[in-house]
Amino acid sequence: MNPNIPNALWAKHGYTIERQQRRTGGPKVRTIRNPAGKPVLHDASYDAEMAWIKRHLEPDLPIVGPDPKRYIITGDTPC
Repeated sequence: MNPNIPNALWAKHGYTIERQQRRTGGPKVRTIRNPAGKPVLHDASYDAEMAWIKRHLEPDLPIVGPDPKRYIITGDTPC
């Protein structure tokens, strides 16, 4: 597994990913939770997840994406 993809980076920092099926049957909704169990992202795009990871967990990642603030649902800071 590529160590610089969202799933690997979330796991590296102890975050969990919940996947729930949409009622419409479309792609699953992902909720990312910090190690304390608080949700930090909900239904964010790949670019938004990578931008949040870069901003809060891995500042040296060479990734540029959209402003992740609009996807944060708790105002939580990283552990």
